[in-house]
Amino acid sequence: MTTDGSIICGSPEHMALVPPATVATLVYGIGIPLFFGVVLFRHYNAIILDQTLREKGEGYSNATNPSYKIRLKYQKIYQHFKTKRSFWGMIILGRKFMLAACTLLLRDNPRFQVTVALALLFSFFCLQIRFSPYMHKSALPLQAMLEKRAKDHATTEVAKTKFDSNKKGIVRNRVRYVFDYNVLECTLLVCGVFLLLSGLVFNSSQFEQDTFEYQALVWIVILTVVVSTIFCIGSVSLEIVRSWRYSLSMHKIRLIGKKYWLVMVVVGVELVGGKHADVVSFVLLFLVGICFVLFFDRYRKEFATFAATSAQ
Repeated sequence: MTTDGSIICGSPEHMALVPPATVATLVYGIGIPLFFGVVLFRHYNAIILDQTLREKGEGYSNATNPSYKIRLKYQKIYQHFKTKRSFWGMIILGRKFMLAACTLLLRDNPRFQVTVALALLFSFFCLQIRFSPYMHKSALPLQAMLEKRAKDHATTEVAKTKFDSNKKGIVRNRVRYVFDYNVLECTLLVCGVFLLLSGLVFNSSQFEQDTFEYQALVWIVILTVVVSTIFCIGSVSLEIVRSWRYSLSMHKIRLIGKKYWLVMVVVGVELVGGKHADVVSFVLLFLVGICFVLFFDRYRKEFATFAATSAQ
């Protein structure tokens, strides 16, 4: 309505837009945040338990996670946040709502609008620095599993070679810090604060348009926008690569699991089918099956570690 002055309030064109706008406001603007809040409040204890297991790289089955059903249904709401910060998604929604309201309701006074938006961004930047709500590892399931397995007694040598003395591992840790969600959030908030301050400077009469100071500020703003955009795209790209590698490693583990069950089915068919009527053959085949099961259960964690490490 503000950008298109041809539509008059109360006209048929305006009234035709009222029902879909009302439905969109109720569903998207109110319904989705309300649903998220109800889920987080109703399943608070289950979510805390689930996030505690997630930080340890565990809880990926009903046997190991009492909140596994909650994870399958609602993990997209809270999975990236720390155990006691699972509600932070609601704070992000509140920040977006306040910025949108500031843009819509205060458009008649741009300077006051920028001032309010600047105060909001700075306040949320302080909250971000104070609480650091995101988990420190973006690819948490893979990294937590590797570090947990590396601390086991059976994989001490793997821990030494992969995490202590390997220079590539040190570089990976630095890359993970640079592209950490908390660092990304703080960087973008700082860029937003700087751009708003630059807008206040441009709106003032401190610099003339043809002066060196004005042109330098313009290029600084352009550089800030370009660097922050590249940083954001790089973070998203790295997250996609991590998820892809994690999916590949888990696919390898599933293949081994399928082979394990296939061998057990073959052994069962052989035993039940009566092809080995001889008592000695029956006992030997049964012992071979038991030994294979024990061997696989003993070294399954180590294989999972090496399969996941190869994805790195």
